Amino acid sequence: FFFSTLPQVRCAAAMDIADTLSDPLTLLRRFTMTKQPVKLVGDYLVFGRVRFPRAAPTAYRASTKGKPFYPVDALWFLLQKQSLKPGEYLRECTSNQMMPVSRPDQRALLAYLNGTADSSPAIDMTGATIVTAEPVPADEGATSAAAPMELDEPDDLEDAQAREEAAAAVAKAAAEKEREEAAGKAALAALLAGPHAQVAVEADGGADAADGDGGGGGGAEAAGPDGKKKKSKNMMGAAKAYIKADRAATAAILKREKTLRDRRAILCAPGVSSFQSVTHILEAFKAQQKALEREEQKARRDRSAAKPPPQPSSSSASSRPRAGSSSSKAAPPASAPPAGKAPKPVATIVVPAAITSAVNLWNVSQLLREKRWISPVELKQSGAAKPAEIKLEHCFEDGSRARFLVIENANKLSEAEWRNVACVIVQGAAWQFKGWPFKSEADLFTKVLGVHMRTRDETPNQLVKSWNVEKYAFSKEKVNQHDVAVTVSSFWQAVHKSMTVQKPHLLMKPHQLS
Repeated sequence: FFFSTLPQVRCAAAMDIADTLSDPLTLLRRFTMTKQPVKLVGDYLVFGRVRFPRAAPTAYRASTKGKPFYPVDALWFLLQKQSLKPGEYLRECTSNQMMPVSRPDQRALLAYLNGTADSSPAIDMTGATIVTAEPVPADEGATSAAAPMELDEPDDLEDAQAREEAAAAVAKAAAEKEREEAAGKAALAALLAGPHAQVAVEADGGADAADGDGGGGGGAEAAGPDGKKKKSKNMMGAAKAYIKADRAATAAILKREKTLRDRRAILCAPGVSSFQSVTHILEAFKAQQKALEREEQKARRDRSAAKPPPQPSSSSASSRPRAGSSSSKAAPPASAPPAGKAPKPVATIVVPAAITSAVNLWNVSQLLREKRWISPVELKQSGAAKPAEIKLEHCFEDGSRARFLVIENANKLSEAEWRNVACVIVQGAAWQFKGWPFKSEADLFTKVLGVHMRTRDETPNQLVKSWNVEKYAFSKEKVNQHDVAVTVSSFWQAVHKSMTVQKPHLLMKPHQLS
């Protein structure tokens, strides 16, 4: 009874396979493994209720020059003539106008089609041309006179019973593989669903383990954290069978997909003129910063008001000018620090003097204060005056502050003033450091922070690449001014880090501010 119903079961399974698969290579492999006939009808190869053009390319690449894809009729013809010698096979291909499969490819290809091998390196699902299966017309399927594919078999399978036993073994292996794939699919679904779904799976597994191990040993092992990890590892191992079997079908599906939107397309936001959610966050951050600055200024004023006014000493009282004397010999100017208090430290930043440099005295104020970059050449052409020096103050992220003096001529600095140089913005030429009290560029940049700034359209300076300096590149386009702001923020972070390590006396902590 089993052998009499087996061909009908295989035929029904083949029809289901033909309805669900649309890849000629996979379909030919399934039909070959289940011993189902594949018919050549005119210019089509018929697989049950569907058909492909005989010249339809498969996903199997040839190892010959150019690595073309084998057509489906070439693989089908190789299956029919696999027992022939190489010379006889080539003559048959020539007489039947079939593309021959090269001899180096035959062994691996036959192993894959017969089910001996699960895959082959020559299979390229992503690069293959998509071929859609066609339904077989009813009249053509009823009247087709083509002979079905007859696989060459050994002599010991000539009788019908032996062939049925071989077919039964193949069907049993296919069914076992399908059971493994189904179990792997269930395990993968449980893993993707999370720990809540694993509870039921572990409960079933615990019952099986109890039957197999004879008691509470398996349950005790699965109760702890190590047991759960082991259970998840076993489930992942079971899921690999489905993942491996589904790889080719997944690749074919992905090849048919078309990307409509990705993360870059979303960031482009065509047609959107305002970003309210982003602007609200930015405005809230600015308001928070202004509130912190107001509180800091108020605390500073309160501290100043709480300090008693300095009392003049006897020496200062005796040295008061007499009536009618010159006002230039009066008390020290208001900008001078109070008696007995050291002056506030001032850090120095040296910038290039050349107008061709991306940063110099022409535009450093707009860059460091307003985070805007303006071409020095444009400023000069517009009639703007070049300042001799620039004074500015910056508050770092930790609340500390520093006062800076930006200059371009460092040859007049004394030894004590060189100790207050916090940063040197380099242009990329060694003559910029001529006359400086350093042995070499390496000696300079181990004691002072070096920074090189350029626009993105400038070619990177080869000499700067060998220096130990911070390198920044930004866009000079007005629509990309946020790029300049990011560069300036990174610059101040590097300055703060260098001053904390090498020039801590130039930083004023919050409790030192007055």
